[in-house]
Amino acid sequence: MDNRGASMATNRPTLNFTNDADQVEVSMAFGCHKGEPTVAMFHEKLLILIPKDVLQIALEQGWDEEKQND
Repeated sequence: MDNRGASMATNRPTLNFTNDADQVEVSMAFGCHKGEPTVAMFHEKLLILIPKDVLQIALEQGWDEEKQND
């Protein structure tokens, strides 16, 4: 992914990047949904809501098998 254009807004944190697979501009917005910390992913419309705890598990464990194969 091309993160050169990535940015974090100060009033509502967002991360914007280009998906290398299809050159689509994607935005991630950080906030709360139903009182829970959540990231929302957008491309022209809302694509998915990911709760913070799910995102943390994915980041911590998502590449574990890859590490074992190195």
